[in-house]
Amino acid sequence: MQAELIKQLPVANQLGEGVLWDEDTQAIWWVDILSSKLYRYELTADKLAHWDTPEPLCSFALEQGSDRVLAAFSSGLAWYQPDTGSVEWIEKVEAQNPGTRLNDGKTDPSGNFWVGGAVESEETATGKSALYCFSASGELSQQLSDLSTSNGLCWSPCGKYLYHTDTPSQTIRRYVVNGSQLGAGEDFATTEEGCFPDGSTTDAQGRMYNAEWGGSKVRCYNTDGSVDIDIKMTVSQPTCVAFGGDDLDLLLVTSAAVQTQGESGAGDLFIFKTDRKGMAQARFGA
Repeated sequence: MQAELIKQLPVANQLGEGVLWDEDTQAIWWVDILSSKLYRYELTADKLAHWDTPEPLCSFALEQGSDRVLAAFSSGLAWYQPDTGSVEWIEKVEAQNPGTRLNDGKTDPSGNFWVGGAVESEETATGKSALYCFSASGELSQQLSDLSTSNGLCWSPCGKYLYHTDTPSQTIRRYVVNGSQLGAGEDFATTEEGCFPDGSTTDAQGRMYNAEWGGSKVRCYNTDGSVDIDIKMTVSQPTCVAFGGDDLDLLLVTSAAVQTQGESGAGDLFIFKTDRKGMAQARFGA
């Protein structure tokens, strides 16, 4: 695999996450969770914009046929209008468990939004968190439980498999999925010591790419779970990865500056030109 760094946006996010490419706006979108910001970078115009959010925005989806955002705020799901700042709450997820917040989320090929939670405070949490699916028809269902930091959501090109990790376990799992229902799962890959699996994506050939927090790399796995290649990063905490660009051959990587003690480039957005292609990101409700 060839991967050449062609752009590094010096945004210095405390916790950059949730990166996605939107074909409709020809833009890269992502969040800085700890700074409560939503970012948009128009690639061709080289134009960066951001919006302050009313509480930490942990992940999101763009809605089909609309300019509003399905927002996974720390306390729950809501419709969010970036330009006006308006918020219409859908559901306060895990309101009974104040030590948790929502975390990584992504839209599946059928337009359903999947989002998991994370335990932020073991002292105040009444239990661990879970993985949920908010269907395109507006129904919220729990799919997994007993999670500490839900991460790594992505799907195989055929839509048959969902990848997911509970980051502290250092194990990526693969599940059979049927629409908005999760089926049987199996261990897919285990990361090395000091490398914690974070955000993921797949390419058009079904290979899976995972940003490995603490590992200074994005690791690509073959469909059998074996290691294909490592894309070395100049920062220690890559957080999320997606394909984008007109030809879906750009690899987009967010990172985090938190706890890096002045590491150069930490928290920036990295754009690599590759010789591989990803898949278009569905909007919610598509």
